[in-house]
Amino acid sequence: MQVALKPGTMITLSDEQTLNANMRSGKGPIPSDKIIRKTYPIHQKDTGTDWHLHDLGDGDFLMVKTVNDLQDIRHYNLIQDETFKEGNRQDQVDAGRLWLFQEPKDPENFKLDDLEYTKTLNYSGDDDVEHLYVQKDQDQMARWDDRLAQIIEYKTEDSCLSPEIVLIELGEGDSGGLIMMMIGSNITAQEIVVLGKEA
Repeated sequence: MQVALKPGTMITLSDEQTLNANMRSGKGPIPSDKIIRKTYPIHQKDTGTDWHLHDLGDGDFLMVKTVNDLQDIRHYNLIQDETFKEGNRQDQVDAGRLWLFQEPKDPENFKLDDLEYTKTLNYSGDDDVEHLYVQKDQDQMARWDDRLAQIIEYKTEDSCLSPEIVLIELGEGDSGGLIMMMIGSNITAQEIVVLGKEA
């Protein structure tokens, strides 16, 4: 089943990540109703890959990746904690988050554009256990509204609730694009129920 979502669409999520989040908040293991607030369409011309990043509000995102009519759906939560906060490349360097990137040849003298994203990440998610996340493929260079977009996907082989991390850099400029870091997991189309458009 193909999933096609647009801003204003109301959906119900019943994936394990949603059920666990509701359990921790005291609601019990129940599904959640969400509204698509905004969609970021990202296209990679060379491979024909399309990503649709759907903002569900409160740091909640759905990523629908389509390659040759095959879909990969992930439910992500935006990471905003003492480890990482979203910002452009200059913000990340100023905050001392050089661990996002491979070490430059000259750590004392480098250009922001020359920084390449790290091949591995160490991060502790919902279980408070640090896991090693390894980059799946090379950086995915794509376009978002005629601007550069960069998508870097990571996965851990450890057994955990959130085995997927993605770094997304949107836009470009002297200070670099906006970098977002999200953690989550794959979900199935059957775990998404489309309710219709917001009234």
